[in-house]
Amino acid sequence: MVRNRLRRQLRVILAAADLPPGSLLVGVRPVGAGRSFHELTSDVEALVRQLAKAAES
Repeated sequence: MVRNRLRRQLRVILAAADLPPGSLLVGVRPVGAGRSFHELTSDVEALVRQLAKAAES
């Protein structure tokens, strides 16, 4: 199932981001189902960078 695949992929991506458990709540819109693992990884990394930058401000 697509939703479960996305969940597993996001779990791996967020684990690699070394964030505290429960620090982010991530949702994926239907368009995310067409994204590759590499694209999802890039998207999440960009999001984490934006959040870190906003936290510094």
